[in-house]
Amino acid sequence: MHNVVIWVLGIVTAVAIFALIGVTSWDSQKVSANVVNQVHTSIWLTAKNHPDEFARTNSYDTKDNSSFNLDMDKYQDVTVHYQVTNQTDKPVQLEAIFANPTAYSPSPLVYDSSRASEVTAEQSDKTAPKFSVAYYYPKDDGNPTFFPDKKLLQTYMGGPFPSYQTLEAGESLSMAVPLTVAEGYNFNMPVASTSKDTVILKQATEAVYQNAITLNALTFRSIVLSDSPVKAASYNDLITNHEYDGISSLFDANGLPVTGNDHAKAAVEPTNTPGEYKITYTFNGVTKSVTATTDDKSYVNAKDFTVAYGSNWDSEKLNGITGLTDANGNKVTPPADTTVTSIKDAKGQTVEKVDTSKAGAVYSVTYTYGKASQTVKVTVGAQNNTPSNGGTTNDSTNTNNSNTSNNLWNPTTSLRQQVRELPQNTQPLKDLSSTPPKAFICTRMLTSRNHNRLLNIQRPSGLTDQCLWSLGMRVPTVAR
Repeated sequence: MHNVVIWVLGIVTAVAIFALIGVTSWDSQKVSANVVNQVHTSIWLTAKNHPDEFARTNSYDTKDNSSFNLDMDKYQDVTVHYQVTNQTDKPVQLEAIFANPTAYSPSPLVYDSSRASEVTAEQSDKTAPKFSVAYYYPKDDGNPTFFPDKKLLQTYMGGPFPSYQTLEAGESLSMAVPLTVAEGYNFNMPVASTSKDTVILKQATEAVYQNAITLNALTFRSIVLSDSPVKAASYNDLITNHEYDGISSLFDANGLPVTGNDHAKAAVEPTNTPGEYKITYTFNGVTKSVTATTDDKSYVNAKDFTVAYGSNWDSEKLNGITGLTDANGNKVTPPADTTVTSIKDAKGQTVEKVDTSKAGAVYSVTYTYGKASQTVKVTVGAQNNTPSNGGTTNDSTNTNNSNTSNNLWNPTTSLRQQVRELPQNTQPLKDLSSTPPKAFICTRMLTSRNHNRLLNIQRPSGLTDQCLWSLGMRVPTVAR
């Protein structure tokens, strides 16, 4: 029986070692160092979502390519591969043993029994297979039977275990083992999984060693979530004091710790259960979520909205509220006793109200209901034409005619009028008697058929439209 030599990397982070044990030469001639160096070995990693190799080291590399960063938040179903190739011009006898990380403890990565079908041991010449395969399990070395559920430590290729087999010139042996994160591995203190191999070619009493190669894969996660539940007294308490309680650690692209969990972006959204929230964290291209709960279940549902240019802010300031939940988790009809507790302009300066005379201005408006607050964006709509009784308007194809007999029309002041809105896809002169009145800003009056008038109106969204106004109909006016 041949002695199997496995090199173990003696570091505190002791981890996975992959060893190739080579052996004797083809004949009794002395093996030269040049021949040894042409028995090439390689170790590399792939993943399900990265089928192309993303980490590789070779015995023939002229520079150090041994260290890699393995972010397990970005790589799924990792597999380690090992290959031995005879680059000489003559056959070589050898045995190959592939020791996966499970053989060495502690290790971040271990054999994944749920993907046992991905364990492979093949030779390149499939037309004349001659290498035998055996497996190492705890207290069971060289078993020719593969047991998927057992703790696989090593894979063997050679003659009938344990003996040499001939690897012809230009041929290769390939092995692969699927890996998963070891149970209980502490991602808050990441260490490296180290793969290492050695080729030994032996002639009688003399052994020639090929330089070993290593692949060090620092195994970490960008976002390490906390094991503790996220709890807060109220929604405001959650977003102010506990928004990042769901994160235990952050690591950058190099696997180095990041100080301050607020480097991650956090988004808090209510679930369908009152008092329960989903917090989504994004950092280094990785997104993860946790669930948080609050004792007080108050919540304000709100959305961004636009106010019409020149409109009355006080009558529209609560338009962003879409739903309310009280402290006990009951739905409440808006606006209830919701208040506007803060208004800030685009520069972050606190102001008393939204100035609707500033077209395009954007404000941050905060609503508060109970112990919950929500901030929305309010935009002032675009400015339209000012009503006028004469002269050319901004629309070069239309002019306003005198209407001195209509004391409800002020040609110099834009008024809020109770008028009938023209439905979409309806011609301006159709009967709109069934259309309920709505309040809009009147911006211009045009002459129409049948002694009627068309009013140009501005919708709350800032868009313009037209509606009918009959001379015989009394239209009350409300000053802005």
